[in-house]
Amino acid sequence: MKALSLYIPVKYKFGYGIFEKELGKVLPLLGKKVMLVTGKTFAEKYGYVDKIRKIAEEVNVEVFHFNGISPNPKTNEIERAGEIAKEEKIEGILGFGGGSVMDAVKAISICVTNDGNIWDYTMFQKMPENDTLPFCLIPTTPATGSEMNSSAIISNPEEKRKWGIFDEKIFPDFSIVDPSLSETLKKDYLSLCAIDIITHMLEPFVTAREDAEIIKGVAKFYAKKVIESIRILKKETDNKKARENIHLLSGLALSGIATRGMGGFHEMHWLEHIVSGFFDNVSHPAGLSILLIPWLKYRWKKNKYNIIEFFSYLMHKENPGKEEIFEYLDTLYKEINLPKSFKEYGIRGDNIDDFLREYHYVCNRFPNFFVEKIEDRDFIKIFEESLR
Repeated sequence: MKALSLYIPVKYKFGYGIFEKELGKVLPLLGKKVMLVTGKTFAEKYGYVDKIRKIAEEVNVEVFHFNGISPNPKTNEIERAGEIAKEEKIEGILGFGGGSVMDAVKAISICVTNDGNIWDYTMFQKMPENDTLPFCLIPTTPATGSEMNSSAIISNPEEKRKWGIFDEKIFPDFSIVDPSLSETLKKDYLSLCAIDIITHMLEPFVTAREDAEIIKGVAKFYAKKVIESIRILKKETDNKKARENIHLLSGLALSGIATRGMGGFHEMHWLEHIVSGFFDNVSHPAGLSILLIPWLKYRWKKNKYNIIEFFSYLMHKENPGKEEIFEYLDTLYKEINLPKSFKEYGIRGDNIDDFLREYHYVCNRFPNFFVEKIEDRDFIKIFEESLR
């Protein structure tokens, strides 16, 4: 097993229906004036903004609401929120929403206490010198695991790029995970959430170069439970246990517990970031869903035995063959209604050249992020299959 380190300094609260009770305890710890960061519609539509304001009033905390975060959070949105936070003398931040909101909060917290443009802090180009503002994350979707890690993925619409910020300073101070907050999500979006969680573990497993028996066992168990839970939730949306499971696994999957020590890497995530950097209408989990099968077919020639090991556990079948594994995936995609083609997002074959040029650019600029470079012919084939 490869040497590993784990560091998760998050005061993490989990439980069905705990949101309001725990928020009342956390808000005063963020400061006397807190910025509430949300997406543009969800939190207000379902009355959560009013609930948060009421709780804040009860504990003598002033709330300033910023609702300008869109999916694939943009540099201009983040910097605008940072400037407002400075002007309003904000002392802490509360993020209420999905992965985009949570990642935006992390980036905003850097903007308020550090100089420069937020894009300067992506990909280790510049590290925040000062501690960030304290912040609490309340996820409303079980997908990205941002509530338990120290990374944030943001988009630069001018450059058409989507890169990451990675720094221990952006671990959340607090996370309140209440599975009831996802009850209004559509079933198909929950399916996308599930594929996001699974790929966080599947990619390092498939590309693993070390025999990390315990870590691999954890990854397989987590992935199996995600699939079991989403299958139940597609039929029984009020199944409390399944909803709890998928929310808990969201944070655990990308916390390091199920990935470190294997010597693997998140190759397919980079491919998706390239796509949604160009096409903002592609949500992160939808892009992962579309790329997964073509990417696994590419990886078969290099990592056949890792793929067999992973799916043998999921399928309850010893040494399944290639056709059996991809039949299993086809059946799962149909069962939980996952997207399989970029065509419905307006992407065409001539866009592949743009994706390939960008892949070359990031590989050359940030070689440490790309342990194995995909050959051009394989890259093209992955995307051709994703347009079938």
